[in-house]
Amino acid sequence: MEREVAAAINRERKREGLAALAWSERVAGVARGHSEEMARGRYFGHEDLQSRRVSERLSGAGVRFRACGENLYWQPGGAGFVEKALAGWMQSGGHRANLLGRAYRELGAGIAVDERGRWVATLVVVG
Repeated sequence: MEREVAAAINRERKREGLAALAWSERVAGVARGHSEEMARGRYFGHEDLQSRRVSERLSGAGVRFRACGENLYWQPGGAGFVEKALAGWMQSGGHRANLLGRAYRELGAGIAVDERGRWVATLVVVG
């Protein structure tokens, strides 16, 4: 499903005449780790439990970048998850800018499910 998120974003980029973003497993690892921590820790936010934002988490994982962005999404249950996440992000100016930013070249997504069945996604883009 993480790769489905990436494919959906690249379809939107193509509609806008933009180059596709390449999948990065290292970036996905950062995204996945944040989603898993949010699910375990029962929180939702851009800062992790050590108060690190995405740029710090990427640097800590050895990912080199000049620009980065992060989108989060959650919903109860997994029905229509990818489509709903994408729709929500595209309706928000800042989230949309992360999806369609010309400065970005790679992306990674991470999805986790918490003990109550809530699905959490983290999308990270880097350039």
